[in-house]
Formats: sequence, structure tokens, C-alpha cells
Amino acid sequence: MKRKGYFSVGRACTAAAFALHSNAAIAQRAEENATTQSDDAFGRSIGNERSGLYGPDNVRGFNPIEAGNARLQGLFFDLIERISNRLVEGNTVRVGLAAQREPFPAPTELIDFKIDVPGGKTEFSIDIDNAGPMARGPSASFTARMPLDGERLAVALSVSGRNIVSNEGAHHTLRNYSALLVFRPYSGAELLAFTSLIAGRGEEARTILFPVATSLPPKIERGRFIGLDWTSRDSENAVHGATARLPLARGLRLEAGLFLSSKMQDKSFSDLFVGVQPDGTASNRVVIVSANDREKSLSGEVKLVGELTTGALKHTLTASVRGRSKDRLF
Repeated sequence: MKRKGYFSVGRACTAAAFALHSNAAIAQRAEENATTQSDDAFGRSIGNERSGLYGPDNVRGFNPIEAGNARLQGLFFDLIERISNRLVEGNTVRVGLAAQREPFPAPTELIDFKIDVPGGKTEFSIDIDNAGPMARGPSASFTARMPLDGERLAVALSVSGRNIVSNEGAHHTLRNYSALLVFRPYSGAELLAFTSLIAGRGEEARTILFPVATSLPPKIERGRFIGLDWTSRDSENAVHGATARLPLARGLRLEAGLFLSSKMQDKSFSDLFVGVQPDGTASNRVVIVSANDREKSLSGEVKLVGELTTGALKHTLTASVRGRSKDRLF
């Protein structure tokens, strides 16, 4: 049978696939500028601004996060998928000569995330918009940064949400939460403890079309959802951790961090049209279901850093121990 504007069953063929993707974006404060705060051209992200050649998921064709080359506050960090941009102010790509400033650099690249640490003054910010660079739909966020004991003790709390309308017409919600406590017991010392969660709800599976080998797929009206209402999924990405930077003596300091990154997905769907003809017919439709996917990684690093300055030269000696324990259920 053939129904114009829909997909129906016909003869099977396969070829290349294509899909659309959308994600949520969060605004940043006016003084945050990726261009003015960059010290090279390799890559710098602050809020939803980005400068340079590379980004956190693509450096010379490699994904530094998947390769295990992520750092948080300069410490080894095994990030499973993504970290809340309500917690970090941005990231910096370290590649080539720029990576030589980091001890034990990866042979390809590093991506270093920097936590947005509150200072000694009270700040409140509210952002409301109807679309971002990577997502449409209304969004609101609130951030509070409050000193509890001047520069010595401070807390930062943030919450945001967006009701996303994807390019293919599906709807889902994204909620973003983070909390951070900073303690500076003495000059040069800094202790951080933080938690963050990105929660997606009701995200319907986008369809993937496999056209016949000799033809282009049919033209689909933008904003029209051709998927199935029951293919929605809920997901959670969480990152918790603590870091310490402690001067021990003149020219000697201890840096340490412990991080837990996790991803939970109750179910997910792949909605496939196979053998799509230019007239909108398809030979077959397959929905693949995966349930109870779980992944978590406990990682961290302890570094002892010694520095000695002689004239115009600065010598640094670093001893490091890092580790990771990772579990996956799929």
C-alpha cells in the first residue's frame, strides 16, 4: 500500500542514514567572553560562546572525552557523557604545544573543564529566553552565589529548565541542577565540593531514514514529527566530586580530586525506516528497544607539585597517581 505523506511497506533496500539532533544551551553572564579569555586559538568555551579551532567533542577528529583525556580543575576526570554547564564556566582545549604545560599530556589532546567558583560577593542572576543556539523552546534559569564567611566560605546554587521543541517536531524537557561549596582555610588553599544533575524527560526517538541506494529520501516538512509517541525516554547524567589544592611549604603543594560520573537511562528506542523511496513509501519499519542502561565511573588523581625558580627559569617537578573504576550495564 502507498499513502502519500506517510511511510508504508514496500520492497526492501538499504543505503546511508541521516538524522537530526538537538541539545539544550544555557546563557552566561555578560562579562564571560570566550574570545577575550582565550590564550591560544585551539579552543575555548564559556557558557554558550565558543572560540578557536576545536570543541570538547572534536579535536583533530578525536573525541577527548571518549578517549579518557578529560580534566576537571587540571585533575584526571573520567566523564561518561557531559557535565552540567551550570557547574562549570567553560572548557579549554590543550593540544600540541599548548598541552606541554600540562603534566603527562595525552598524545592527541586534552580537554580541561573549569568550575565556576564563587568569590567574596553576593550575586544573583536570572535568564529567560525562548531559544538558544542549539535548541528551541522556552527556558529559564536561576543562579545564586553567596559568601557565608567572606572569601573564606561561599556557596553557589543553580537550577534551569527548558521545554525543548526539536527540529523534527518532538517535545521533551531538560532540567539542570548544581550546587557548589568552596572553603579557603588559609592563603592559597582551596577545597571544593559539588554535585550536579542533568535530567531529561519524555524525549521521543527521532526517526532515521535509510533511503534506497539510487535515490534521495522524500522531502519531509520541517517541524512535523513522524515518530511514535510511545518511544519516549527518561535519562539522568550526574557528576559529583571534591577537589583540594593545598600549599604544604614554600614551592610545594598538593592537588587532589575525586569524581563520580554516572548516566542512567530507563529505556531508549531506535526508530528505523528501511528502504525509503522518493514517494514516501518504505519497505520496513523497525523499532529497537534497550532498557535499564546504567553506567558509572569513579575517577581521581593526587598530585604533588614542587616548583623552583632560578632567575628567569621556573622548574616544576610533578608526581602523580591517578585511577578509575568503571561499571556498565547494557
